[in-house]
Amino acid sequence: MIKIKSKTRVILGAALILYSLIQSYRLLTLWYDLNASFLNTNQLQKSEPDLRAAVNSSVANPMALIDGVMPPAASETYSQLYSLAGEGGKSSGEFFAEDAKIEAWLANVPDLDARTRAICDRLPQLLASFPVAAPEPSEKNCYVGALSYVPIRTSARFCALLAWQAARQGNSQQALLAAFAPAAVGAILEIHETWTGALSILGHAIGENIGQLTGSLLRELAPTIKSSKADAIQVLQWSETLEKSYPSPERVLSNELNFWPAFARNWQRAIDNGEAMKTFGRNPHALVALFSDQAVVDSYLVPIMSGFRQVCAEPYPQAIKRLAQVHELARPLKQFNASFGLHYTRFFFMPDTSFMQLLLGTMMPNLDTLYITSVKTRAMLRGGALAVALHAYHNENGNWPADLGEVASWLGVASLPQDPFTAAAWNYNASAPSLLSPGSDLKTGTPDDLQFLKVSH
Repeated sequence: MIKIKSKTRVILGAALILYSLIQSYRLLTLWYDLNASFLNTNQLQKSEPDLRAAVNSSVANPMALIDGVMPPAASETYSQLYSLAGEGGKSSGEFFAEDAKIEAWLANVPDLDARTRAICDRLPQLLASFPVAAPEPSEKNCYVGALSYVPIRTSARFCALLAWQAARQGNSQQALLAAFAPAAVGAILEIHETWTGALSILGHAIGENIGQLTGSLLRELAPTIKSSKADAIQVLQWSETLEKSYPSPERVLSNELNFWPAFARNWQRAIDNGEAMKTFGRNPHALVALFSDQAVVDSYLVPIMSGFRQVCAEPYPQAIKRLAQVHELARPLKQFNASFGLHYTRFFFMPDTSFMQLLLGTMMPNLDTLYITSVKTRAMLRGGALAVALHAYHNENGNWPADLGEVASWLGVASLPQDPFTAAAWNYNASAPSLLSPGSDLKTGTPDDLQFLKVSH
């Protein structure tokens, strides 16, 4: 057994205590800088009044479409609208509530016809303007909530009721046009959030959700209206236009992953011009220094972004396999957010590296959800548009087509859009009839199947 002299033990003990104090001081400084600077970010932005005005003026704002349309009655509760039109939330299991309930709600909306006309007048101009042009920001501003989401969500549901009413009145063109309002608002919301450099994961989730609402509306309305060949062609064009207008999920991921480096650069400017000291009485040097070496930050972020970009560029069946590889690249950033364990001891030995990984991982969204949600939006838009085309074919010919190729020939187009999940033709059955996508698990007969053809058998 090796004996250590008492003097050596004292020196080693003192060194360990000193090391512990230095590491603890470093970790506490980083934590204090984070809390102080993060909580005061909005206050700092108030010192730059031109920030939001500048970015808002350069990008189309979804509020422009719904401005003046949303009635006071509709803005009271989001849940009330959801119970009238939407998946779930109703004991019947139907998308729309009972006619009497919707009619009673709409009866309290002032100037209902004028509001409907406003939406239907603005939408064709908006759709014709896509894709919306906007510059790529030279600097990510990384603020939360560029827009108020509640009016956007409620307006999407209100437009669903406008489409329902137009269908009940026998106005197929107005019904179909109003049905595309949610997807148009959702697309502009995502465009606005990504191009202004805002933290856009919430904007993406809401934008995709109300984009999928349009697909559901088309599915529900198709059997109730007398759509024509011209209607079908127009709906397919609108669907394609809006689908291409939704930003790729890689843009959303880029905004999230670049939050902390941009956050640190913004605070460095605040330190240099004295605003940081005015804001909370000290300069967050430790936090800024943590992200000062862009090469170290990029060693984590660039491989993830490159891999996810490839995922978004490939057909779903191949992309979902590559996504597993991207998960492995993101593992070091997710370890501190996944579970509490022995790996947290690294904070004591490597506080800077561990803290950086923790913060970068905090802004890392669920990659599966981010990607699959985007594919589902495309599937809903395409499937809803095809449902309208199939019903239009039935209205004119008195029977269902033998296959989708027959619909394409009838419409005079080279082909119809494929199922984005299978990257192949849709599962269409003429005898039932049905139009089905297996959904994200690529298996039919499971809960995530997407059925678009509602027919009384």
